[in-house]
Amino acid sequence: MPKTKNRKYSDVGEKIEAYFASCDEENSAGGRIKKPYTLTGLISYIGVTRAEFERLAAKRQYAPLISDAFSKIEAFIEEHALTGDLAANAAANSLKYNFGWGDRKQDSAAGGNIKIVLDGESSRLAD
Repeated sequence: MPKTKNRKYSDVGEKIEAYFASCDEENSAGGRIKKPYTLTGLISYIGVTRAEFERLAAKRQYAPLISDAFSKIEAFIEEHALTGDLAANAAANSLKYNFGWGDRKQDSAAGGNIKIVLDGESSRLAD
């Protein structure tokens, strides 16, 4: 079985910049968004899998680059959803699944437990 070459990630920063530049180039040709910033688009442009991208994000040398890219994509989605340039459902799903928005579990230390005390008649009916 032939050996597969290890991918070199030395140009990740350049690829990230090129991805955003390609989106901006298409977006400047008219008033509407032609190519929105997306996490999947960035990952595909870099040429890695989602798992490889997550491993890169965990490495100290790439973490700042990827964190900045995440922030740029997240801001793009949020801002364009608020202005109506992106469909609200698509934006909400992307923000939820890719950026951890919404449906956060309530911290029990912050009052997550609620105790309901019923008066005599209600208590008897509940039993």
